[in-house]
Amino acid sequence: MQRDEGKTRRGPLPKSVINGFLSATKRLFLEMDPDKRRAVFGEGNARQKKSEIKKSTKKTLADLLVVARNLEDKDLREIFPIDVFGQLTAEIVEILGSDETQKGPFYLNLIKAIQIGMDRNKSRNNSSDRIKISASSKLIYEGGF
Repeated sequence: MQRDEGKTRRGPLPKSVINGFLSATKRLFLEMDPDKRRAVFGEGNARQKKSEIKKSTKKTLADLLVVARNLEDKDLREIFPIDVFGQLTAEIVEILGSDETQKGPFYLNLIKAIQIGMDRNKSRNNSSDRIKISASSKLIYEGGF
């Protein structure tokens, strides 16, 4: 499947991950090529379904922030496994980071968020991890695992 901008989609999720906040119909809708969506659901229904998905996703993200701030670390590790979190982050960075008008603020906020998380962990495990940005715009991680 293709994104509107012509970027390749990753394909459907495995059956074991289905049944989150998206209904089966909305999941099928999102996994379709945008042109096929309009053909299958009709122009008006496709717009309505997309609007519903956007609204429910925004609400879900607000809820996830509450979860992230208030559940215990071990629970968060179970909810946000590194591989899934990495895939989600890569998808978001690919799209939001490609917006030329927002690229600077986007990456700056992303780097600040990573550093804040590392600083919070520093007080827990007494480490001195830092991120530096080289002249070539490459991130340099200084620290150990």
